[in-house]
Amino acid sequence: MRLFLKILGGFFALILLLVLGWWGASKRAARPGPEAPPLAVLSDDGLQAAIDAVAAERKLVGMAAQVEVGGDIVAQAVTGLKREDGDAALSLTDLFHIGSIGKSMSATTLATLVEDGVMTWD
Repeated sequence: MRLFLKILGGFFALILLLVLGWWGASKRAARPGPEAPPLAVLSDDGLQAAIDAVAAERKLVGMAAQVEVGGDIVAQAVTGLKREDGDAALSLTDLFHIGSIGKSMSATTLATLVEDGVMTWD
């Protein structure tokens, strides 16, 4: 009886590992990775539409985005106001203070690259 329970437990553990492996692989496959098309095909209009949608959905005062590939600016866009209580529109030349948020942004970017198999933590 003990042998039967050990075999049964091992069988269920194997099934669980297979299901978790399949689920993890399907989650990774859904994200764009190294095989994704290059960002050089992104346009200013496409980026503008994207940030307009995000700003409206999140009810943001203003938002700016810039995409660089190899040091070259591929697309840039801006939407919204400089201040919530003002009427001056944001422009592409405005400066933003991001404080120490760069550390968490870098860590998130690196973690995504590790998950995609592009890099390792070593």
